[in-house]
Amino acid sequence: QVLPSRTHPHMQMNAFGGYILSGIRIHRPDP
Repeated sequence: QVLPSRTHPHMQMNAFGGYILSGIRIHRPDP
């Protein structure tokens, strides 16, 4: 298992941003 602290900060930020974007897209679906 790879801990998030061991992953690169850039990749971590990318994953976090993607998660946020996904949550927003799911929260407010497009018409």
